[in-house]
Parts: sequence; C-alpha cells; structure tokens
Amino acid sequence: MAGHVRPYLRLLRVLDIRPLHPIRDRNALLRRMIREGGVRELQTFRARYSDGDQLIDTLLRSIHGLQVIYIGGSHVGPAAAQALAQSPSMSGLRYLSLHNNSIGDGGAEALLASPYLRELRWLNLYRNGISGALRDAIKRAPQWQGAQIILG
Repeated sequence: MAGHVRPYLRLLRVLDIRPLHPIRDRNALLRRMIREGGVRELQTFRARYSDGDQLIDTLLRSIHGLQVIYIGGSHVGPAAAQALAQSPSMSGLRYLSLHNNSIGDGGAEALLASPYLRELRWLNLYRNGISGALRDAIKRAPQWQGAQIILG
C-alpha cells in the first residue's frame, strides 16, 4: 500500500513472495515486513529467484513456527543450509524444499546430521550438486523413513 508497511501484518501465517518477482529487493521488503509490520510467526514461507542465503538468515533471526519452507532456484549455498540445520527454531519443520540451489555435499550433510530436522515429511533437494553417495545416505536416513524425498 503505497510503500507503507502496516502493523496488522503480524497476523500473517503464510507468506509467498514468489509473485513479487518484479520488486528488485524482495529481501529488504521481507525485513521491513518483520521490522515494521511485526511479522514474527509464520507457518509457511515460499520464495523463488531471490537471494536465498539472505532469506534464510532473515527467517532464522526473526521468525518462529515455520512448518513449510519452499525456496527454489535462489542461490542457497552450503552455509545457509548449515545455518538452517543448526537452528532449534526449525524443529517444527515438516516440509523443506531447497530445490535448484547449490547446497552441495556440505549443506546436505548438515541437513542429514541436524537434530532439529527429524520430523520432515517432505524433503526436496533436487539439483543441488549432491554426490551419489550422500543422496543414498539421505534416502536411507532413519529419521526420514516415512518422508517423501526428492533428489537428483
């Protein structure tokens, strides 16, 4: 609304910033929504073609209650995946899609070893430069035996 961020944004539960593609700095908009709008709790966050590392940093610093994270094709690297894996605020996460990023083996190993990502029901790591051996380890991971896993 004319560049104004209203405090009633704190009522949001689902935030999909994919339609905001024409906005140059979607991460700055998200930070403003958190700072000025009071967004603190989200159940679902979706983004595509954004700066994934910054998005994950912003989410981990400010938001709790996430059950779904969908960040595709957003240049998420190993460090952001590791930060996500090491965050206690991710213990409620049920759906994680980091498809078409570049987390590599380092990020995938961190996700696999995370004590906070034990309840995932859906994991999409398609096209992330993960080695075959690590893909096999993810498929066999006891904590994700009932989960739908997409790798490639």
